Amino acid sequence: MQNKNSNNIINEFKKRQIKQYIITILVVLVLIYIQCDKFNLLIRKHIQINGFILILIIAICIFFSFFNWRCPACNVYLGRNIFPKYCNKCGSKLC
Repeated sequence: MQNKNSNNIINEFKKRQIKQYIITILVVLVLIYIQCDKFNLLIRKHIQINGFILILIIAICIFFSFFNWRCPACNVYLGRNIFPKYCNKCGSKLC
């Protein structure tokens, strides 16, 4: 029974980790777009995105990350550690 629960925690963490990677890549791409657009390194004369929308996208990503990057067992925020092996609070194995 304990092994099945442990496997469920690991599987749920893997799902959350994949979501976290996707959102991190999205934020990096948005930041690259902002930099390139700012210095005109990419040709984007016909596409204009309001700066407010870009800031909103980054804020949504941070909000999502805060609620996604949690221990599946005890729901505690995992912090800035990108590759946690164990939860700092409950000690559950995450990978």
